[in-house]
Amino acid sequence: MVGVGEKCPEIDGLEFLKGDKVQVPVPGRVTIIELWASWCGPCRQMFPHLTDLQRKNKSKGLHIVGISTEQASPALTKFVESQGYAMDYTVACDEDQEVQNKLMGPAGVRGIPHAFVVDHVGMIQYSGHPGDPNFDSTVTSCLDSARPPKVPLPLIASTREELAAMPVKALKQILQERSIKILDLNEKSEFVDRVIELCATTTYYGEAPASYTPSTASASANPAHSPSSQPKPAETAQLTEIPEDLCTASVKLLRTLMKERGISSEGCLEKSELLARLRENL
Repeated sequence: MVGVGEKCPEIDGLEFLKGDKVQVPVPGRVTIIELWASWCGPCRQMFPHLTDLQRKNKSKGLHIVGISTEQASPALTKFVESQGYAMDYTVACDEDQEVQNKLMGPAGVRGIPHAFVVDHVGMIQYSGHPGDPNFDSTVTSCLDSARPPKVPLPLIASTREELAAMPVKALKQILQERSIKILDLNEKSEFVDRVIELCATTTYYGEAPASYTPSTASASANPAHSPSSQPKPAETAQLTEIPEDLCTASVKLLRTLMKERGISSEGCLEKSELLARLRENL
C-alpha cells in the first residue's frame, strides 16, 4: 500500500502536454500530483485553484503536476490548450498507466479529482480531494518545512556616495532581499534614497543566498570593489536583468522575462497586459 507517511514512488512514462518534462515527484521540491480527467466536472472546477496555488508558491519551491487518467490524444491536447491561464501548471497524461499501477491502485483511490502532496524529501503528506481545507494547509506546512530558516540581514551602513558608486543591480539586490518594492523606481538616485531610508536602521529577515555573508554590504560600499564580484543569488544568476523602466521594454523582452521566471504569458495579447501580469508576479 501507498499512503500518507510513506515514500512516493517515482512515476515514469508520462506524456507531458504542458510545461517542461520533469521527474515526478520533483526532487527537492514540494510536489502536488493531481489526478484528473477532461470529462470530470469537479476536476475542471479545481483548475483555477491549483493555478492560484502554483502562482503564489512557485518561488517557495512548489511544483504542481496535473496528470490525466486518460490516454494521450489530439482531443486531450486541445482540451488542455483551451484552458489557457486557468490551467497554468505542468500537465501530463498517464500514458503507460504508471500512476494507476504505482500510486492510484496501491493508495486505494476510488475517484477523481484526487491529489497527493509530496514533501521535499519525497514523503506523501496528503492524499485526498484538492478542495479539502486540509489539502491547502498541508501544502503550506510542507512549504514552510522545506524553506531554510530566516536570518537577520545586515544593516546597510554605507554613505550616499558609497551607494552611488555601486551598480544599480547591486542596489536592487539589497532591496529585493528585504522584499522592498522597486517597481516604482526609475533613477539610480531613487534606489540609493530607498536603501538609505529603509535599510540603514531597520533589520529585515530573509533567506540569504548561499553566497551572501554579512560582510557583503561593507565590501560593496568600497567604490574600488569590483562590480563583477558582487554576490548574486544562484537561482537568478542566469536571468535577464529587468529594465529599470519596464514600459520601455519591447514585447519580445517582456515575454522573455516572464518565461525565465515561470510566469505564463498566455492570454496576453497587448503589451499592457504583459506589463500588468509581469508586475503582478514580481
